[in-house]
Amino acid sequence: MVDTFTLGRTFTENKGAINSLDFHRVSDLLVTSGDDDSIRLYDTSRGTLIKTLYAKQCGVGCVVFTHHQNAVICASKHEEYPDDDSIRYLSLYDNRYLRGFKGHMGPVTSLCMNPKDDTFVSSCQDNTVRFWDLRAVSCQAMINTDCSHSPYAAFDEQGLVLAVSAADGLIKLYDVRSYDKGPFVTFPTVMGLNREPLRLDFFKFSNDGKTMLATGSQALCVLDAYLGSVKHLLKLTPSSKRSSSAVRYEVACSADGKYAVAGGGDGVIRTWSNSTGEHVASWRGLAGATPLVKWAPNANLVASAGTDGILSLWIGASYL
Repeated sequence: MVDTFTLGRTFTENKGAINSLDFHRVSDLLVTSGDDDSIRLYDTSRGTLIKTLYAKQCGVGCVVFTHHQNAVICASKHEEYPDDDSIRYLSLYDNRYLRGFKGHMGPVTSLCMNPKDDTFVSSCQDNTVRFWDLRAVSCQAMINTDCSHSPYAAFDEQGLVLAVSAADGLIKLYDVRSYDKGPFVTFPTVMGLNREPLRLDFFKFSNDGKTMLATGSQALCVLDAYLGSVKHLLKLTPSSKRSSSAVRYEVACSADGKYAVAGGGDGVIRTWSNSTGEHVASWRGLAGATPLVKWAPNANLVASAGTDGILSLWIGASYL
């Protein structure tokens, strides 16, 4: 199936790099945020741009859907507003902030909505992961990480387990119902291609909960989600630009959990088998680094975006 994907549509409205994108879990909607301080909402069934909103004062460094199709949570990007609400609850319907969430003392590095309720987590360069509820202003709980670089946090697809990156390539798993007791398991250090601890920039659980995909130091790691053992370590293609080492690559997982999809510095989207680590397909698009990749939860549709500000929609043969 993955070798049938073709480039369906591209969008060039962004005047700067796209820094995050997210699919709605039920509706055919995609939201992006960009370095031009924009939030853009797309209809993926029609391949059209619905609307563009701007946050000129504070910028947008990350955006994710809530469970409502007209509401998102987004993080400020401009560091000159350290005392401002670093996270906002935004209505896309009327471009109105519904609530602000204060507490972090630095740029937010990730946002993740719980798949099952109105709670979400954020990670920040202040080395903390915070729990929030859309219905309350104050932080519900906080985890102090010992991550020497920007931490990352993500729920599993059942909303029961929270994974948090720590120092030296470690991943700690918390039971969401009793996170105050500390992690119930810590995965062994993930070693990179250079045999040094992998600096983890991004990770996600597969839909079936059996696999974790992680990226860092231009490498893709396929992990056993129960044991933390490394099944495959794959090299991502870097950009030729000197700044490529600072680019955070994301990775997507197919709905059935069988394939990992990631972009590269050469504009090519590559797909690997999670069971064998074999490279099975390449989708060639436009020139430019494409570090951001997301697989739609309810369709054979993949979105990719990155440093050139171009959003691409890739369509599988069974999509129509």
